[in-house]
Amino acid sequence: MGFVGDILPDRGVKAVIRAEGLDALFRHLPAIAGRVDLIAANLEAAVAETGTPLGKTFRFNSPTDIGAYLAKYGITAVNLANNHAVDYGRAGLAATAANLVKYGITPFGYGEGQKQATSPRFVEVNGFRIAFIGAVCFPLEGYVYLPDRFDVARWDADSIAAGIAKARREADLVVVSLHWGVEFMPHPTVTQQKMARFCLERGADLVVGHHPHVLQGMEIYRGKPIFYSLGNFIFDQRYDPARESVFVKVAIEGGRPTTVEIVPLYITDCIPAPAKGGRARKILHNLLVPARMAGFKAITYQGTRAVLSLP
Repeated sequence: MGFVGDILPDRGVKAVIRAEGLDALFRHLPAIAGRVDLIAANLEAAVAETGTPLGKTFRFNSPTDIGAYLAKYGITAVNLANNHAVDYGRAGLAATAANLVKYGITPFGYGEGQKQATSPRFVEVNGFRIAFIGAVCFPLEGYVYLPDRFDVARWDADSIAAGIAKARREADLVVVSLHWGVEFMPHPTVTQQKMARFCLERGADLVVGHHPHVLQGMEIYRGKPIFYSLGNFIFDQRYDPARESVFVKVAIEGGRPTTVEIVPLYITDCIPAPAKGGRARKILHNLLVPARMAGFKAITYQGTRAVLSLP
């Protein structure tokens, strides 16, 4: 499985789309990813031709055929539990999900009421069933959240635990994707760490985070990986740490993660490409060196890639 951070098909990225087409955004992904069975991402925008824009500072909307290009490049599981999937209201969120499903994408982290929104969505690959659960962990701007209405999933310990329990019964692997943390902070908060460990203690197999727009390091907890923030993937921010990114490849054997391969990336003109030389080493250092980093069996380097063997 592959994991990437935030995808923003709007604002400055739309200028690239107009000039070069949607394919240009993903031009390096096949070489970056190699052979993977699926890639999961966080889509930081609505995909809606309907809906009422919310009264907020930043509202993002994607070309409605973005799903065709995500699917073409293997990004087939997409988190919607974030602060922009609902930028065009609940009607826009419904249109977003429909526009993705139409192209074979599995969106998750939304639903009719909190219980359905935090329930797992499933992807099956060669008879192996993977459950995805998403949640946003802070209040959203521009409208009033009502837990019985159609919406993105919100963090609530009881409902997340119930979703993980259901996933554990019905899937071979459980992935929790959390939208959390402080923007541009290079390390997770204590609350993020508690939330991630809570998910793994309840039966999740790995936790992947996003929202800070920068890398936040990783942790191995009880032999399972936590990626606090994978940073941006396709994005227009020019702040240098926000242009540092990674592609994470997790090998699954015997129903559990066994190795983690990390490919350092750098975003130029909104497009991610493999990082080189000192920049690649700096990105790996930022992700791997924090004191939290412990619990793996071994780490090896293959060129600019790092491979961790899990217990």
